[in-house]
Amino acid sequence: MSDGDRITYTPVLDKKPSIWMIPQATFIVGGVSGVSLLVLYMMLATIHQAPPWWIPTALWVSICSVYWALLGDTPWKVQGQLHRRMPRENKHSTAVRQPVNTLKPKLKTRRVGPKSARRKVKPAEEDVDIAAILIFEIDGLTVGAALLQRNNRLQVVWFFYSNGIPSSTTVTQARVIGERIQEGFRDLRNGEPLTMHMGSFSDCSKRVAELNRMGEEAPLEESTFLLSWMRKRVKALKRLGRYNPKFLRFYIAHDLGAFGQHKDWFSGLMQTIEDQVQTLTGQKSPLKDRLHSMLVEAFEDSFYQNQNFFRTCGIPVTPASADQVWEWIYRQFNDDTVPPIPQVITITRDGLKAQQYDRRSISSVLLKHCPDYGKKCVWLPGRKKFAGGVILEGRPNRSYDPIEGRLDQLLDASSPILGDKNQKTSNNSLHDLEIVVTFTAEHQKGVLQESQKKTGQSNQSLRMVEENKRLDGGALYNTRESLDAEMKLRDGCHTTRVGLMIIAYRDKKRQLDRALENIAALPIFSGGKVVRETGYFDSLFLEALPITMESLLSGDPKKLTERFDRRIRETTAAAVGLMPLILDSRPDLHGVEFVSRSGSPLLVDPMGRFPHNHMIVVARTRAGKTVLVMQFASNVLVRPNHQVIIIDAGREDGSGSYDEFTTFMDCSHFRAGEDSYNIFQIPDQAQLSAEKFEKAFITYQKFILSALVTLTTSADDAARLISYYEDILTNLIAAFLADGSIQEKYQQAYKDGFGSEAWQQMPCLTTFVEFMSLSRLPAELQNEDAEKAIQRMRMSLIALMQRQSGQALSRPSTFRTDKPLVVYALGGVQKNADMVPALLAASASMLAQTFSRKKTYVVAEEATHLWQFPSYRTIVTEWFTGKAKSGVWVCWVGQSLKILLQHKEANSVLENVGTTLVGWVKEAALKPLKEAGLDPELVQPCIGSDFNPPRDCNNCEYATNWLIETDGKYHVGLNYNDFASLGITMNDLEKVILREEIYSQINSDNKYERVAGVASYLEETSIDKQGLKS
Repeated sequence: MSDGDRITYTPVLDKKPSIWMIPQATFIVGGVSGVSLLVLYMMLATIHQAPPWWIPTALWVSICSVYWALLGDTPWKVQGQLHRRMPRENKHSTAVRQPVNTLKPKLKTRRVGPKSARRKVKPAEEDVDIAAILIFEIDGLTVGAALLQRNNRLQVVWFFYSNGIPSSTTVTQARVIGERIQEGFRDLRNGEPLTMHMGSFSDCSKRVAELNRMGEEAPLEESTFLLSWMRKRVKALKRLGRYNPKFLRFYIAHDLGAFGQHKDWFSGLMQTIEDQVQTLTGQKSPLKDRLHSMLVEAFEDSFYQNQNFFRTCGIPVTPASADQVWEWIYRQFNDDTVPPIPQVITITRDGLKAQQYDRRSISSVLLKHCPDYGKKCVWLPGRKKFAGGVILEGRPNRSYDPIEGRLDQLLDASSPILGDKNQKTSNNSLHDLEIVVTFTAEHQKGVLQESQKKTGQSNQSLRMVEENKRLDGGALYNTRESLDAEMKLRDGCHTTRVGLMIIAYRDKKRQLDRALENIAALPIFSGGKVVRETGYFDSLFLEALPITMESLLSGDPKKLTERFDRRIRETTAAAVGLMPLILDSRPDLHGVEFVSRSGSPLLVDPMGRFPHNHMIVVARTRAGKTVLVMQFASNVLVRPNHQVIIIDAGREDGSGSYDEFTTFMDCSHFRAGEDSYNIFQIPDQAQLSAEKFEKAFITYQKFILSALVTLTTSADDAARLISYYEDILTNLIAAFLADGSIQEKYQQAYKDGFGSEAWQQMPCLTTFVEFMSLSRLPAELQNEDAEKAIQRMRMSLIALMQRQSGQALSRPSTFRTDKPLVVYALGGVQKNADMVPALLAASASMLAQTFSRKKTYVVAEEATHLWQFPSYRTIVTEWFTGKAKSGVWVCWVGQSLKILLQHKEANSVLENVGTTLVGWVKEAALKPLKEAGLDPELVQPCIGSDFNPPRDCNNCEYATNWLIETDGKYHVGLNYNDFASLGITMNDLEKVILREEIYSQINSDNKYERVAGVASYLEETSIDKQGLKS
């Protein structure tokens, strides 16, 4: 593809500062120097013979010329030296209670200090224009905004937040997104600058607070212990600079005009006189009425239009609430608890209501810790941070393919925070940063006319060169570039003004200098495209905030030393490369935590997606499946009235991956061939209300019927015969459960409790088989066919009870199913006939617990051989498809989806999956993943040997990498296992031996001390400890 077809930056579009700076920018310099020379000339004339008049004149011209030459094309570099630094103070101004013509009172500068060293001190409140927080309650929407005032001019700022564009976006998706943004920016409204604000801060306070809350609600002491190690790991990651939550916000400023909306001085004077008369006569406040109509009109005209703008761009945004607006503004200057909003104005269709919650003005509350503004950096005492910034001064040296290069373009724009796309390791310089970019629409006709003028000037220069018969590459280049820019505009390209600044926050100035140097060294900014701001940073810092009326880098015409417009003009196609929109999107709001390469926390809730968030976890051996599943289980167990059931393939001897976890949690472990569960163990009436027991009893009765039909029939039996068996069993089960002696045994067993002698006498399958006879049926059903059917069913059940697997169903329960965690070890099962009783036992215990618990989380191990049993596939598929109303969530775990896709149940399972996690897999696992619908481009890296961080090394990360797919959206994150969970789930032989050695060294029976010992050992060899030492 030729260079002309690529997306390139167009520097020639910029409007260069006029070289004729006199009298605009240098008028004062010229005037002062002229007057000074004149006074000096006159003084010399009175003392001595005056020099010729042309000498002071030449000196004056020289001074002005030198000043003019020094300014060049970047006058701010020189005039920044003239920019004065003035100390500030908080005046603690009071809010306006009865506004007549203002919402924000004007405060005066005062002089302080002794006469010999008096200096001016400016009120800090005058640096910001915020007057109140607005709440719009219109058309069923509740929207927050900020109201700004400067002198008699009002402005409303809309706030939006977004999850951005996922960092896992594919090339094809990025092309569509880029085209939509480019098209949407055609509709950016004139006079309403759009600011994109992306930030990344090393802060784990929200996660720690959530873990603390979970610990307070956790029903098990063991869960609280594991949560304490999770907190410790999160804090360590934060200390290492690897935990950096991010945000993306949008601000759009809409001018309301003056209070009176007058277009000329006479109308303004008449409006002021009318206001004063109405106020003195006690009539309704005219300001209030006008302000209400202005704000409602702004909502209808601006807010709805901007929502449509984002919709056209394909950028998902959510309007901020008033509390969010205030919190975001307050956090720019303070780190303490956010106080109530001092001044709030609520706007409805019917009127306007102002509320005051603090006698101080909102600006005084905001700036209670008065910043120390410097030309190079700003000290924020409320945050105990220094802030400094770099300014975009030139275009990046990049060009992009319009089809395949859009993803690179979007990633480049967010690279200061997300890091370079080719860099796979975290970069500590990429935290505590903000990217602020302001886009301002332009009148395209004026831009085209200016471009035509430049083309003409360049062409004239080229003609002059040709007339002189000499070759000038610069003239040729300028002409070509000007012509290319004009052709782009004629082809329909739109332009926008862009001001970009990156702000870094650090504890010390030296750290700040280093961070800004690292930003300038990023590949996208190579060649000095960004420079450290050392002349006006105090002003630019305030311009970057949504609480001042100036647009970033646009300059202030009222200030001689700050009047320069430093924005660049760029086509919307190229400007996409300056829009920080790529973020590590968050799958859920709560759950197990993953951390992206750039430090973004990603949460996956095992039970948070509706209608159901069934899961699939695929990874090879030693890729971290066991510890990940344990973390999902631990996350469920901290919730009251929740249960976890794990079907563990395990080993033939009955041991498995979750043995140590089950022992630590003091929960139940079912071993096939050793333990039994009584499928006739109906719900305990004493534990449920009468209404709940009736529903539970009917449900369980249906389960017993389904189980007995499964045990007494086969796939070869005719449907009519199966239906006949169901009719007979229904009547027999009803008679059995209604029998007085049977009910008495149930009551006594539950009364005496698990393991008692009465428990051993609880009715079970053996009791039911003895109960089965023709006489138990109603008289009208007693016939020869019924007797034959009963005999055949009794024969099948008796034969089942002779086998070891059948004994698991025919005896009273030997393990407790009322525990929050129950693990079924089925590694010893080798036949489908033996699998059926084991799975029915699991289903029965699961069903029994759903009556008293809210939800159940089931982990179904694949382990290759288990999925080959038809009974296993049937029941697990039923859990995926038919247990939604019962509150059962399922997680299918395996090394590959190949075994799943080989059977007819695959579609039923995959259609009900909401979350898929893919870890490090073998190459053979790629094809089944693609067949299951996962994006091939994103799955491909999962086979790389470097997909997971190294495990067996010093200074180990102890993390596993995962591709996370939720409802078609993709995320990539590292699961940093807490060391307690990791120590409990170590199941490699050498790791198990290591754990036992540590246990023996601790020489304690306290399980918490034992697990803490293993966790501490792992921590000592991890990056956590290394980071702490450094």
